[in-house]
Amino acid sequence: MGNKKSLNILLTVLMCIWVVLFMGAWDKDKPAASTSLRSSNPEMLANNAALETAFDAQHDFTTGSTQTGDHDANVITSTHIADANILAANIGADAVTFVKLGCEVDEDDMTSDSAVLVPTQQSVKAYVDSGTVTMTNKTLTSAVLNTAVSGTAVLDEDNMVSDSNTQIATQQSIKAYVDTQIAATAGFSSYTTDDSESNAMLKSHAYKAATDGFVVANAGLNSQELNGYVDDTNDPVGAGIRVCYSGFTESAAGTITFPVKQDEYFEISTASTPTIYWMSIGTLSEPIDQD
Repeated sequence: MGNKKSLNILLTVLMCIWVVLFMGAWDKDKPAASTSLRSSNPEMLANNAALETAFDAQHDFTTGSTQTGDHDANVITSTHIADANILAANIGADAVTFVKLGCEVDEDDMTSDSAVLVPTQQSVKAYVDSGTVTMTNKTLTSAVLNTAVSGTAVLDEDNMVSDSNTQIATQQSIKAYVDTQIAATAGFSSYTTDDSESNAMLKSHAYKAATDGFVVANAGLNSQELNGYVDDTNDPVGAGIRVCYSGFTESAAGTITFPVKQDEYFEISTASTPTIYWMSIGTLSEPIDQD
């Protein structure tokens, strides 16, 4: 029992000695409540140069009106962010201001078409406001085109003479072409007895058809023949085919009718004096006398 009591006394003495030594070391350089931290902590002040060198933050731990110290105005320079191509920067009290960027491009027409450079606001505005955007091999999905379309890819030809398979036609030219074609094939024209020079058509004259159409010849036969000839040369009687014939044994009028394609030639042959009529398919166009 006595030994146990002696042991407890010894442990108590040792504990007191340890507490005095430990707390003394812990409380070393502890500042008074009225003393600023930067003025009473030489260990921190001794590391000021190392901290500034490491962070290059240009922080002043020893001056200023508060215990936190002062920061210089230009705390970021080109050396800190050279890899980003930023030449200079300034961090003020409330905002970050980039004085100059090496990665920006200021082109109103954006001719560089860069995939790595940043356009300035002014160049973006100028490009959009210009109203002209050149796009090569671009695909427009669900594009909306207002007002009008123009350019060399748009043709306005009422006769569609270009016959292009890469250019588009205007609405007006499509309408004009279709209307012309419908008019050319919609029924028959009126009859005419005149050729293209306004002369009455005569027998034994070769005529060239300006359109598809029909020839009608009428004559008092008196036992005479009334023949029509068609060929693709201007000598239908000599080289062509007789396509119609009418012969009567009594004194009566005879009539023949036969079709002729555009650019073919026709001729009427008879001993009588016939009246020759021409009727175009669609718009009237008189035959052309070849004699």
